[in-house]
Amino acid sequence: MGLFLLPFKTFWDFIGNVRPKTIEGNNVHKMSPDQIAWAVKLSSRYIPFAKCLCQAMVVKILFTRHGYPAQLRIGVVKSDDKKLRAHAWVESQGQIVIGNGRELSLFNILPSFEQEKS
Repeated sequence: MGLFLLPFKTFWDFIGNVRPKTIEGNNVHKMSPDQIAWAVKLSSRYIPFAKCLCQAMVVKILFTRHGYPAQLRIGVVKSDDKKLRAHAWVESQGQIVIGNGRELSLFNILPSFEQEKS
């Protein structure tokens, strides 16, 4: 909903402020990376307009919240019919977590919106 209700920059700043959640005691409630990706893919079937960008942003938020590294990638390519196409996906530790359904090597990856931590 944030993508529809807020300017992209405002929503992106919100995502940047998400911090890992401290879980008291044991890690019973901590989801694995595979569980997070599975849950987002499953729920996106039931949410209108939950395309690749929405899914990638939710995975990025949940990975960060659970303490896993994640990089949101957005790529663009001009298709044969001269239209600009875009795709979003998330990578974690060199693996594509969500959004691997397309030929990603065709896409030109845009510079990251993520701020470097110093």
